[in-house]
Amino acid sequence: MRLLLAIVALAMLSTAHAQSYPARPIKLIVPYGPGGTVDPTARILGARASELLGQPMVVENRAGAAGSIGTEAAAKAPADGYTVLVHTNVLASEPWLKSTLPYNFLKDMAPLVTINETPFVLLVNPSLPVNSVKELVDYAKGRPGKLNFGASGVGASGHLRGEQFQVETGVRMTYVPYRDGGATLLGLMANDIQVSFDTLPGSIAMIREGKLRILAVSTPQRWFLVPEVPTMTEAGYPGLVSQWIGAYVRAGTPPEVVDRLVKAFQEALRDPKVKEQFTKLGFETLGHGPDETRKRMQEETEMWRKTIAAAGIKIE
Repeated sequence: MRLLLAIVALAMLSTAHAQSYPARPIKLIVPYGPGGTVDPTARILGARASELLGQPMVVENRAGAAGSIGTEAAAKAPADGYTVLVHTNVLASEPWLKSTLPYNFLKDMAPLVTINETPFVLLVNPSLPVNSVKELVDYAKGRPGKLNFGASGVGASGHLRGEQFQVETGVRMTYVPYRDGGATLLGLMANDIQVSFDTLPGSIAMIREGKLRILAVSTPQRWFLVPEVPTMTEAGYPGLVSQWIGAYVRAGTPPEVVDRLVKAFQEALRDPKVKEQFTKLGFETLGHGPDETRKRMQEETEMWRKTIAAAGIKIE
């Protein structure tokens, strides 16, 4: 009888909590510093969702360890819906790059929404005598190890996509690590490296100025900012994944609270003003719910397991 009463009491407490949620500001953890793509994404989404929920959404930048510090803070926060992680799909590669992580993302966190997406683009120095993915593959295969590709450190998104490209195409290039994305693009323009993979928002200005040549985008369809550029799928290599940003809470958060957050975020993402702001950043607004977000993360986690093993990448 006491056990039954305890269960009823807990259920009533959970219902009361959900009905009163949110009763205080909600923290949006961004595991990077200000700027970039994740920070403005969180601020744009949070500003509109806070109006819908009636409580402020406060962005907290918790940079460090390639995003792991902020992710750990969210994974160890109370499962009450007052801490939301906003992060990219780089999370899918983490388990295979680091021997120890203070969390198991797929188990410790629950997805809310896929917020937005932008393509990675295949870039080359304009002096390279290639104008398509096929021409690059043929050129590189005739010069194994002679072309350099660069990215901001081992295990960075651009590095992983370069390795993925080599696994899929059978070409062999030499990897050159840089301190950050800006230095990588400078190296590409200087022809110290000949190939790089970058997000489109980070490189669009240099592409339009003719300082870099774009060969393809990673999204399944052509991208609205560069509709004349073919996709990797059109080139015969559909595996190259884009960058997308999602929102997550601690696993075990009451379902009613999760549902409230999902509905608020999805309504915010339907707002034309929110979509316009993301478009200006070079993103497509998505708004996919928990099930689709979880499925996509699981599929990419498995894909990176295979790719990283095939490429022999090890960090720790």
